[in-house]
Formats: sequence, C-alpha cells, structure tokens
Amino acid sequence: MDRKYQKVGLGVGAIHNPPRAKYSEDTRNLIKLLMEESKLTMLQRKTIQEAVDKGESLPPSIDRKKTKDADNKTSEHYCVKAPSAWRRRSQDTIISSGAYEREQFRRTAPLPNKDKQKRHLACMMAFGKDIPETPHGPKILHRARREPPAIPEGVDPLNELVEAIQERMDFLNDMESLGMEKKYQPIIQQEIAQKIRLLELMDKQMPEETRKKIAGFKYKKPPPKPFPMEDLDES
Repeated sequence: MDRKYQKVGLGVGAIHNPPRAKYSEDTRNLIKLLMEESKLTMLQRKTIQEAVDKGESLPPSIDRKKTKDADNKTSEHYCVKAPSAWRRRSQDTIISSGAYEREQFRRTAPLPNKDKQKRHLACMMAFGKDIPETPHGPKILHRARREPPAIPEGVDPLNELVEAIQERMDFLNDMESLGMEKKYQPIIQQEIAQKIRLLELMDKQMPEETRKKIAGFKYKKPPPKPFPMEDLDES
C-alpha cells in the first residue's frame, strides 16, 4: 500500500521554530495601505515587509523620535569625554572631561516619620494592635499677659491700702473683745502683711504720714504665724 509523505522543512514545527503563517493577498494589500496612511519611514516599511514575506508576526510599533531624544539626554548627562590619544593626563583635563562628576541623589520616597513609628511599635508591644492617636487642641505657645486693672480717677491706691489695713486692725480688736481672737488672728495678720508689702513696693511715691502709719502697723502686731489646725477642727 503506497503512502504519500510530505517533506517537512528542517526544524519546522519545533518548540523554538513554530510553523510560519501565510498572509493572503488581501492582507498584504491592507498592510501596504496602512503603511502608506501612517507615513512610516523606509526602514519601518522594510522591516514590516520582511516580516510579511517570512510569515512572521508584525514588529511592535516604536516611536523613533522618543528613543532618539532619550538617548541624547542620557548621553548628555553621563557622557565622559574619552581622550583622543592614550597618554598621561593632568588633573585639570580629567576634571574637565567629567570623570569626577557624580549623579545628584534625588529622593523618590518621603522621609519616614520616626515619632509615628515609635508610637506604632509601642502600641503593638503593649496592646497588640495600632491604636489611633487621641486628638488634641491647638498648642498655645504664648499666653496673653493679664493687664493690671485700671485704677479709676480720683482714687489714691495708697490711701485705699491704708484704710484696708486699718479695717482689719479694727476687726481684730472687736474679735479680742468677744474672745474670738484665736480664730481670726492668723488669717487677718497674713492679709495685713500682704498689704504692707504692697505699700513697701510703692514706697517712693508714699507721703511721710502714710509711712508713719505703716511703721505703727508693723510694730503693733507680731509677724504672722502659720494657721493652727487644732483651732480649725474645733470650729
């Protein structure tokens, strides 16, 4: 029984040499028309025509202008001038050739926040999960200074302080007559001493009469003592 065998080309059908396609006349005409409309260069047309004739897949589209511009840019940045003749060069010629120039480092990723990383690590070690940060109000760097209250016109602060000291002295005398001196004496004496210190700060503007009154206040009563806790419990 006679069998008809068809010869197969050497290597055709192997893994690295797949069978080639056969383009029809309509496909060839369509490819020519597309090449004319797209205004390809002669080199691009030649590569496409060779692929069609060989039955290979069409080459991918390459923008030659972009590749040329990229090559020119890279050559401008990293071009080191090579000497025309190999001989010993001076340091100035080596520097002018660009051999010592380095590419400037440009950071692509932002810097990590170390405070957030520390807080995240502390939360993971303490609670096993990341806990959101509690919101805080705006920080007040400088608080406004409180201005002293304005003194009304026609009021002498020295006389006001002297009268306040005299009122407290009279109050202590009344409490002595009632037998309640121990209860109020420490508090009243502290208030009197505070007002005397204020008067001493205003000593330059103080008239002679008020100075004599203050001297009498000083030596009339002993210095203030700490408030006894026993009297507070009894009251």
